[in-house]
Amino acid sequence: MGSRDSLEMEVRDLDQKEHEGEKQRRRSTAGARVRAHRPSALRRTCPDTKSVKPKPPPVERPSTSATATAELLRGKSQDQIYKLAVKKLGEEESDLRDRYKHLNLGIQRMNLGNRLRAVSKEASAK
Repeated sequence: MGSRDSLEMEVRDLDQKEHEGEKQRRRSTAGARVRAHRPSALRRTCPDTKSVKPKPPPVERPSTSATATAELLRGKSQDQIYKLAVKKLGEEESDLRDRYKHLNLGIQRMNLGNRLRAVSKEASAK
C-alpha cells in the first residue's frame, strides 16, 4: 500500500509540473504574438522606423436613399412597415403579407426595406 501511495503522489507531482509548464509556454507565446503586432512595441525596439501617420478624419458623406429609408424604418413595428409599404409600393397589404409569410420577421423587414429603398432611389433619380 505504501508504494502505491508514493506512486500516486509522483504521478500527481508530474501532472502538476506538466500543467505549470504548459501555462508558462502559453504565457510566453501569447506575449510574443501581441508584441509582434503592436506598432508601438515595434517603434520602441526599432527607433529608426518611420512614425505611424495619424488617421485622416472621417469623410462626410451625403445622405443617400439608403440612410433615409433606414431612418424612416427605425423604431417602426412590423405592421407599421407593412402599411408604409402599401402606401409607397401601391400593392395590397394582404398580397405583401402572403408573399413574405414564409420568412421570419427580420427577413420580411429587410425585404420590405429593400423594396422601399428601390422606390425612393427611383423617385430621387427622376
